[in-house]
Amino acid sequence: MMSVCNYRYCIVCIKAGSNELASVRALMDMSLNALIADTFEVEIDEIGNELELRNDLGMKQTEEVELKEHISEYFDGLQVDMSHMVTIGDLHELVVDHEFEDIAEDYFN
Repeated sequence: MMSVCNYRYCIVCIKAGSNELASVRALMDMSLNALIADTFEVEIDEIGNELELRNDLGMKQTEEVELKEHISEYFDGLQVDMSHMVTIGDLHELVVDHEFEDIAEDYFN
């Protein structure tokens, strides 16, 4: 029997959605949640789309700048206008939709 993991590399496949596109979007959501958790020093399982960045997480100017920098570094230089972001869900929509704006939905089916 052959193993896919050894000391040099390990191949991991994850299905996090109903199709390839949904899986990639879910993985991006998880990555964004990790950035948010790191910025606000909260547990990742406390992050939900309904949370408000300013009211619930207490985002101030320093956290806003830090989060924007994390997003830019992780998501290929994406610049986010945080003035329009109320909830974490708003931020997810902007970041994930931006990454897929030039790719047709049927490409992954």
